[in-house]
Amino acid sequence: MSFLGVLFIFVAIGGPVGHAGSFISLHCSPEVNAQYGQTSVLGCKISISKELKDPRITWLSWTKEGVEEPLLHYKEGKLKAEPGYSFASPSWSTSMDVSLRIANTTLQHEGEYTCGVTVNTVNGEETSSLIVTAKYGTPTISSRPKKITLNSGGTLECRASGGYPEGQIRWFDENGKEKTEDAKMSATPMDGGLFQLSSRLTLQKRSISSKYNCTVFNASGGLDGEVTSLPFIRPYSEHKSPEKEPQPAAYKIVTPLVVIGSCIVGLLLALLVCRRRTQQTQIDVSEEDKEAAEVCDSAPSRIESVYFTTATFTFSLQED
Repeated sequence: MSFLGVLFIFVAIGGPVGHAGSFISLHCSPEVNAQYGQTSVLGCKISISKELKDPRITWLSWTKEGVEEPLLHYKEGKLKAEPGYSFASPSWSTSMDVSLRIANTTLQHEGEYTCGVTVNTVNGEETSSLIVTAKYGTPTISSRPKKITLNSGGTLECRASGGYPEGQIRWFDENGKEKTEDAKMSATPMDGGLFQLSSRLTLQKRSISSKYNCTVFNASGGLDGEVTSLPFIRPYSEHKSPEKEPQPAAYKIVTPLVVIGSCIVGLLLALLVCRRRTQQTQIDVSEEDKEAAEVCDSAPSRIESVYFTTATFTFSLQED
């Protein structure tokens, strides 16, 4: 029997050997964006050709560039996984979904990963990159001096921390005009590789806006947060003391009339009492009664005097 005949029999009996393109294909996400502190999944699935009978994963390995030991390793029914790594699908061996799950993603997880697999005797391999980003926290604004007026000038400082990669702080005044060119920004690495952004905006005397907006952008240009400074106030010397509102003319006239009218009513009541007492008294009048009678007799002249005074006072107020 010739050599070609022996090779043909071996292939027919043993099945396909090491040619992944004909029997299996591995499809992995070329790039995955992950959030810092969240769970990440590197998607990877195996497609099986109908020609491959009774497919079964016999070997699988997930590795990361720069790391010697496999993160996830399976062989002959034994699975070994590093802490924080696992299969995303519990039924990975039958569903052929061999996606890698990463818990509590950090910046150390960023990089290129490789998935290698053997189905029966056919091998396949694909790579996937993980990109980690972290959103910056809510920015805060402080001022130097603590109290800034429209004419005093000073410095505003805006800070935002906990972001990755390095972002940018931009300033805008109350009219939306950008003032970033008047500021100086710095980015300081924190523990774990995250960044703290700080920007100081210099405010010139007599040329500042009433308030400013600090806006934080991530490395992709997306908005992560913003904060607005408290409105600046005018210095005390510029404040005018409020003028008292002039009283209306009617108020000037009515008030004294009310007082004078009350006096007139009182005198009229006194006159009425005196008249009744005079009518009822027809006997000898004592000295005290005579004095009371004299008061009563003089009441009309007093009332006429009050009327005259009231008319004169009212006429004077109307002329004013």
